[in-house]
Formats: sequence, C-alpha cells, structure tokens
Amino acid sequence: MRVHRQEAEGGFVALARHVVTLPVTPAATDSDPDEGAMPEAALTEPAAPIRSASAVTPASPDYAATLAELDTFTGILIDARHLPEISRSPAPALYGPAPALALLYPDRAHVPTPDEVQEQSIVRYYHTTLAARKGVAGDNPLILPARAVRGFAQDSLELSASDRALLAALDKKLGFSRTWRVGFLVPASR
Repeated sequence: MRVHRQEAEGGFVALARHVVTLPVTPAATDSDPDEGAMPEAALTEPAAPIRSASAVTPASPDYAATLAELDTFTGILIDARHLPEISRSPAPALYGPAPALALLYPDRAHVPTPDEVQEQSIVRYYHTTLAARKGVAGDNPLILPARAVRGFAQDSLELSASDRALLAALDKKLGFSRTWRVGFLVPASR
C-alpha cells in the first residue's frame, strides 16, 4: 500500500481503486508510521457505496409472494451484473441497507478455514443464471438484486431491507451460510 502525503490539504491513501482522504499533520513524516495513518474504523467498516452513474438496479422480488413460495427455491443468487465496479474476491461480504450496514454474510460465527477459502471461496461467481443453475444455485434460485458495491476492495454488496429478510428466511431453510453456497452474478467483464 502506498501512502502519498500532501501537506496543504491532507493526505491520500489508495486502497485498490478506492481513495480515502485523511488529514495529515505537518509533523507527519515517513519515519513515524502512526502519524497520519488510516483510522482503525476505516479498515473495519465498509466503504461508501460505489455505483455506476448508468447503473439501473433490477427490481426486488415481491416480498410477500416470495416468502409464500420460499420452499420452492433451491439456492441464492445475488445479481450484481448492473454494477460493473464489482471485483472478485475469495471472501466478499453481503451487507444490509445503509446506514446500519449490518453484516449478513458470511456468518462470522462459522468462519471457513484458509484452505476452504482458497479452494472454493465463500461465493461462486457466474455471468449467467444458466451457469449458476448448473452450479450452486440449483434449478430455481432466489435472485436478489445488489443495491451497491461496498468495501475498499469493491468486492462486497449491499442488499435492501426486504431482500435482507428474504435472504435470512431462505438461509434458515437451506443453510447456505453454513456451507458457503452463495452465487454472485457479475458482469461478463468480471
């Protein structure tokens, strides 16, 4: 990670493709690594949403109708094909809506081993629903649209409040948060 300092206006810390502006005191020097360092909260909280100006978020499924048909779903897909900023990662996350941004997935009480993350990731990435149906989603997946890209690595997604509730209800039925069988639909360029 490179840290660029600018005495007049503050400093810039580049993380992946996300830039955070931080104040830098005139006393900060390269010999003192703690001065002007990134606040700890910035490392643990998801970054502000990143959304393409041309992105049109697909509509969420009807909550009541989907809840009534919950037993028919075979898996879960999070649709981020409208968010070209999404990056692949072995350990992305799903968050609830702002401002709380509660972590929805993965379940921090059930953490995969480093080998499991390396060998299979905690999500599978697909470009089409057909490919996802042949993978972890099954024949009739519940598809929930992502609202925004989150995180400094641009690898995590935000869901709406109603979609958060549907995700939790389906997880109670299928247990995908214990088996890491979640699919992300991403743009063909990703």
